[in-house]
Amino acid sequence: MIKKNDDYDKVAERIKIFKKDFAGHSIITELLSHTIIEGKCQADFMCRIINKEGLTVATGHASEREGFGNINKTSWLENAETSAIGRAFKTLGIGSAGNFASSRSGNPFVLGSTFGFPLFP
Repeated sequence: MIKKNDDYDKVAERIKIFKKDFAGHSIITELLSHTIIEGKCQADFMCRIINKEGLTVATGHASEREGFGNINKTSWLENAETSAIGRAFKTLGIGSAGNFASSRSGNPFVLGSTFGFPLFP
């Protein structure tokens, strides 16, 4: 598994585990709000992991604001969605044991947003 500073598993790596270990589950993301705060766009996302029976088994939320951090100069919307997915994965138990938030908690952020396959089975 690829890690950043042995502390953070990229979402792109965790989605591979999800597809393998949770076959039949779905990832549902929802843009909760897209607003302007102090002249900057902010995106708030929720992610739900749905099991084969249609029940929500994990959730994750994330907010990102335009211009806050290098990646958010252009990609705050994608970053918020990816972060919400990563947090839902962590709630489900996928990811490093010691890290629940994004890697920005102490490491440079590395966005793992290129999945290479559809999120929905």
